[in-house]
Amino acid sequence: MVIVARVIVNSAGVGPRFDPYPFIFLNLVFSTLAAYAAPLILLAETRQADRDKTRAETEARHRAESDARLSALIEHNVDQTELVARLAEDNRRQTTQIAELLEQSSRLLQKESEQTGLLVAGLMQGDKASR
Repeated sequence: MVIVARVIVNSAGVGPRFDPYPFIFLNLVFSTLAAYAAPLILLAETRQADRDKTRAETEARHRAESDARLSALIEHNVDQTELVARLAEDNRRQTTQIAELLEQSSRLLQKESEQTGLLVAGLMQGDKASR
């Protein structure tokens, strides 16, 4: 607003006209302001670029660490799955062996029972014959 008012006052001829139309003094003020502002703006941009670079590096490192942890977890899960499969197979084999052993034990008990029955029957017959 101040600049617009100054331009109008100097252009209209109202009051003292110390900076006529090409406004050389006003251009000099703006140039001086630009000379001070440009390095500050560049400095701010450089700092922001450094912050962005640091943030990108941190994110990349975090992403790499996350990927490494995820890969390790996947590998661990694969190992655990293989272990569970091997344990399940061992369990199946042992269950089959137990079933076979139980069947053999049952046959042996049946034979022993038959032999004991025959022996008892023979003893009973021998006892009856001796009376």
